[in-house]
Amino acid sequence: MFRISGTNVPRNKTIKKPKFILEFLKCLAICLVVSFFVSYRYILYRFEDAAEQSGDSIMTYVKNAVKQTANYHEAQGDVADLQKNYLEAALYIYAMTSGEYGAVYENGEKIMETPSGLYACIGVALPEHDETYEYFFLEDSSCLEPLAGYKDGKYDLKESWRLLNRYQEDWDMAERAMRWGLIPKIYAIRFKNVYINNETHRFLPGEIRIEDWNTGKVVDEFDCTPEDTTGYTYLPLGTNQFMSLYGYLDPAKTGQVSVYFYYELGDVVTIQPENSLAEWYFASRVTEPAIMSPFDLLPVTSRVTVFVGIVLAILLALIAAVIRYQRKRTIWEIFEYRKKTTEAMAHDLKTPLAAISAYAECLEESPAQAPEYSSKIRDNVSEMNQMLERILHFSRSEGGQVSGVRSSVDVGALVRETVGKYSALMEKNRVTTSLPGADEGTVVITTDEALLRQAIENLFSNCAKYAEPESEVEIRISEAELSFRNRTTMNDVDVENLKKPFVKGESSRGESGTGLGLAIADNNLKMLGYKLQLALQDGWFEAKVILK
Repeated sequence: MFRISGTNVPRNKTIKKPKFILEFLKCLAICLVVSFFVSYRYILYRFEDAAEQSGDSIMTYVKNAVKQTANYHEAQGDVADLQKNYLEAALYIYAMTSGEYGAVYENGEKIMETPSGLYACIGVALPEHDETYEYFFLEDSSCLEPLAGYKDGKYDLKESWRLLNRYQEDWDMAERAMRWGLIPKIYAIRFKNVYINNETHRFLPGEIRIEDWNTGKVVDEFDCTPEDTTGYTYLPLGTNQFMSLYGYLDPAKTGQVSVYFYYELGDVVTIQPENSLAEWYFASRVTEPAIMSPFDLLPVTSRVTVFVGIVLAILLALIAAVIRYQRKRTIWEIFEYRKKTTEAMAHDLKTPLAAISAYAECLEESPAQAPEYSSKIRDNVSEMNQMLERILHFSRSEGGQVSGVRSSVDVGALVRETVGKYSALMEKNRVTTSLPGADEGTVVITTDEALLRQAIENLFSNCAKYAEPESEVEIRISEAELSFRNRTTMNDVDVENLKKPFVKGESSRGESGTGLGLAIADNNLKMLGYKLQLALQDGWFEAKVILK
């Protein structure tokens, strides 16, 4: 609002020329907000599902460890040794699946715990034990340390395990990322042969195969056999091996427990040792996946979702910005067109109106010359009427509101009639006309004669106004095109701009007009299915009508 003489007058909103970058930034801001919201909801949905599955998986192995602890506590004699072997395997499996420390307590004392550092376990069937499966555990992690220095650490088990543990809940996406080279490959080892000790259930590695974790394809082999295998028996592995696992547990986690489990009435329950009469229990530090960050539990899915969301937001913003920009630009062009049209109409009508006013004053001052002044006034009124008729016709032609009747039209005859009609104007401006090849043949087309006639008259009258004195207008007619060519003084003019309404050339030798001639011709030809081409080169102006 602004104040004029104490009165509040509303300010009209100005239509400004739109800027694409501003439209794009506005659309991008909106699309990014929507994208981040949708991405957040999707990541949250995947996170909740993965956290639930991960929690269920961890609890499955917790229950297995608790159950094996109960079996070991109840076992006696030779069975106790076998149950102890199974219990130790259960702790290895728990360490591998959860990545956490666990320990078994009996009568308040720790009797067994998960391995620390790099560990490995194999399950084999020994023929002498009647197909009973037994587990053997890596004697010393230092036996696998030479592999860390092999090929510049390419197959370092600690690094492979770190990556595997990082991506285990997001394995489908991680697998694709590895194939695309976005994250490092993960390698696994498989023991080709080992050296076992049946009494201690420990083993030393022999030859190992290095496999691509994704494909299972063997990519390399390495011999980890230690120099001293005294007390161990060589055992080749093949179909007799039913399980092989390895992993790495951070030694800093050793001794960290927060939850205590007990097996009671066929179910696993949690207890407080100081308030329980339980003779044994399994203790662990269980990390709930639900309290982890989505970017930690689903590192690839989260990042890919955000990236795809941003890319889609940019693309959608670009599309929306183009649509909004084109729409606003169209509105602005219409506004500018109306503004310029109004200004041009006012300017063209001002000249005859000024003349009428002047002659009216003269008529009042000199009544004796009334016939002369009245004639001048009528001439100017007639000129204004012609201007208004042209403006109305242009408005109808621009809106496609001119209806026509198609018939056979002799183009050459129509051109010759037009030349004859404007012969007086041509003589006045000292311009001649040539029509080479006029007698070579007749060009007949099926079209609306009235619309085509008006287009040809406008093009020819344009030549009469703008051709240089003492020059010649060359007209050529063929089945493919009709052209008008003349010498002109116009220079550095955008000829396509001449098709716009109320646009005039540099000089028309004082001829009156509205600047609508070429605009009306262009609209008429478009309605007839033809095309008007304008060209200005080396002082020659050419208007060409493409008929085919």
